[in-house]
Amino acid sequence: MTEFGRALIDQLDEQDLDRLAERLGDRLAARLETSRQAVYSPKTLAAELGRSERSIRAACASGKLQAIKRGRGYVISTDAVAAWASAEDSASTDLLAPGANKSVRETPRSRPGAAQRALRS
Repeated sequence: MTEFGRALIDQLDEQDLDRLAERLGDRLAARLETSRQAVYSPKTLAAELGRSERSIRAACASGKLQAIKRGRGYVISTDAVAAWASAEDSASTDLLAPGANKSVRETPRSRPGAAQRALRS
């Protein structure tokens, strides 16, 4: 800040300072809103959501949470987080539906190659 600016602020009375604070408050709030994080790493997203980093990486790897792979890590957009959150909300309500607890696979899994061996004999 310049000397002139400091001198000007020093000369303001309480009423003028309150008016200045009101005007600056809106401007600072708008600046903070635009500076919100546009992308996340699994670590930063996990910290913000209170989840494990491993669960975030697993959601990225499975495609449930859209992310861009950069090197060994992921970059996750806020839009992808919003879409994932809404999908998780609808999935949790689906779990409450009748019959939702039934296993998708009702028969035990065969060993790989068992069908081919059965066909040969």
